[in-house]
Amino acid sequence: MEGVHSGVDATNPTSGARSGSLRLAGAADRPTVAIVLDTPLERSLAQNARRPDRQVDEQVVRRPVAQPTDARSRLPAEGFAAVHVVRAVSTVEPLG
Repeated sequence: MEGVHSGVDATNPTSGARSGSLRLAGAADRPTVAIVLDTPLERSLAQNARRPDRQVDEQVVRRPVAQPTDARSRLPAEGFAAVHVVRAVSTVEPLG
């Protein structure tokens, strides 16, 4: 399984939602890394509105903002090997 990567996104904002992915990674003896994109809500809403192919419901965009910010501090205890927070939106580039 060398070189195999998987990811979870904001649709998995709770520890319960992430636990399955962490179990799978552990069973495959793969490290897990959390990357938290800390973008302003207004920017996220604007980017979602500009998506030509698949916009998500505004409530879905707002949900992570409503989550307690201290949830980030619990990520290492969940089993993530590393947690990276990206705050500079200009450093986030789309793939493809």
